[in-house]
This record gives sequence, C-alpha cells and structure tokens, in this order.
Amino acid sequence: MYNYHEKLKSLLSQYQVNPSQIKIEITENIAMYNETYTVSQISKLKNLGIKISLDDFGTGYSSFSMIESLPIDTLKIDKSFILDITKNKDHQTITNSMIAMAHALGIKVIAEGIENQESAELLQNFGCDYLQGYHLGRPMPVFEFQKLIRQQDAILDSNDIIPIL
Repeated sequence: MYNYHEKLKSLLSQYQVNPSQIKIEITENIAMYNETYTVSQISKLKNLGIKISLDDFGTGYSSFSMIESLPIDTLKIDKSFILDITKNKDHQTITNSMIAMAHALGIKVIAEGIENQESAELLQNFGCDYLQGYHLGRPMPVFEFQKLIRQQDAILDSNDIIPIL
C-alpha cells in the first residue's frame, strides 16, 4: 500500500514547508465512510503537524461520538444551514448548538455561505470563529489574491484572517 504520509513528510522537508501552514479538508460523508480508518489516517496527518478541517458538517450522518473521536482542528458548518439562518429558527438553534458543541470539544468553527450582513452578525453573536461566503469576498484570480495579501502583509501575523469587509 502506498504510504502517502512518508511522501508528504519528505515533500514538506524538501520544500521547507511548515506543516502547520497546511490544512486538509475532509468532507463529512468521506469521514463517515470508515470511521476507524479515517481516525487513523487523520491522526497520521496530525502527527506531521498538518491541520484538519471537517467540511460540509451537518449534511451527512455523523454522530456526536464520531466528532469527539476525530482529531480535527476546525468544523465547517455547511451552507445549507446558513443561507436562511436569519429567517429559520430551527437552523439558528441547530447552528448555535453545533458551535457550542465544537467549542466544548476545543474545535474552531467556520460557517460557510455568508451572503449578507445579518447572517454574519448573527453567527458572530453565536460565537462562530470564522465566516466564509460571498458577502465577505468573492472568488478571485490568484494574482488579485496575492495583491490583497501583499497589501495586508504589514498588519497581519501568520495566525490572522484577512479582513475583507
């Protein structure tokens, strides 16, 4: 069987990349396919120093015990809960609970699908760590992103998120 962990470790060393600068996203459905295998593979990546994010959370069939057993750094709440969050009280309750659960487990939370200021403010009030969506910034060509990074470089340290608003 191909040992991608050793190859990845070698590439990180060869190109002098700090593993903590790498974040791998795994979708909830893939993580659920074989929980034992997923935990072992994620653990190997974590041992290299790579960060792990569980994407599309809330769309699959994960259980709270599974979330507890996964060594993840961030949980990305699927946009299907966020798009109508200002009008849907059930989505507000579920999302607020997901944020509280993740924080209780020491996991940071990203909400996907922020398309208006009201959603952004509501999620900030819930204590969501990071927001992602068109309201904050549209996809852009790499050269525009590099320009944005250069403009912000003087005021950022390596753990900051670029303020787009």
